[in-house]
Amino acid sequence: MINVGYLHHKSKINGTEDYLFKYFSEDINIQDNYCDETTDIIYCAQHLELKRGWKAKKRFNKPLICWVWDICDNIESTCRNGDELSYYRKSNRKFLKDLNLLRKCDKLLTSSKYTHNKLSSYELDSEILPPHFNNKILDLYKRDDIKKTNNVIQVSRLLPHKRFDITRDSIVNTDINACFIGPRSNEYSKSIEEFSNINIKYNLKKIDVVKEIQSSDILVSPSVFEGFGLSIAEAIYLNVPVIASDIEIFKEMWGDTIYYFEKDNPEDLNKKINYVLNNKELADDKVLEAKERLNLFLEDKHIERLEKLFLQ
Repeated sequence: MINVGYLHHKSKINGTEDYLFKYFSEDINIQDNYCDETTDIIYCAQHLELKRGWKAKKRFNKPLICWVWDICDNIESTCRNGDELSYYRKSNRKFLKDLNLLRKCDKLLTSSKYTHNKLSSYELDSEILPPHFNNKILDLYKRDDIKKTNNVIQVSRLLPHKRFDITRDSIVNTDINACFIGPRSNEYSKSIEEFSNINIKYNLKKIDVVKEIQSSDILVSPSVFEGFGLSIAEAIYLNVPVIASDIEIFKEMWGDTIYYFEKDNPEDLNKKINYVLNNKELADDKVLEAKERLNLFLEDKHIERLEKLFLQ
């Protein structure tokens, strides 16, 4: 029996990872968000937990493994004004602190070649552990009788690099309607609220998020910085076509199985939205291609990979 101190972040929009624990084999005992004298391996499921992980390593002298989804090392380059620059400088400073902790880990995992190469540029070795999404909860909540009420949906934290404003600008003065979903209102979200064809919904339960995605013709992800793109995986699993910004990480994850638009170009996004709305059969075929790629990110595959990691 291996005792794994499994440290994970409780995200308001993505939930927690404790739903995974019941699927592990009897050879692995998960210590949910704690470590003690019996811990054999300390596992940080996100590098947000590195500080706790390092404290546990110092106290109990056990190997520390950290999974790095993304790196905020140059996000300032995506900033468009002083307010955004001020906000993301904080993220950059935190990353520089995290670097010191990452160097103290016994093993680093990354979710993509993109992040692996980023770590390599700081002389940090890592192995790729593909990302995952909770398809089990989607199976529980999805329905077959959903009517399409949203032309476009975007689901994410309401932050500048997610570029909700690009989606807004792509449909302004058109008949296209959109639903924006995020955890809570903030200064950035207030800038996109006053449009009659945009409905913003905050703090939805997961069952309601699934319903809104299924109710949509297209999911858009105009983000300029990502580690994976969870909402993209969920939309594909729910048979909804995706349009995403043409950033490197999305192309690595999805290849040509989703539609792309030129980053930060609302006119190009508008063209792609209209194309998908007017070519639904072709869009549905593309979803089928994406679902084949999606198999890599299913929960069962993720559990298998983690078990192999913990038991090796």
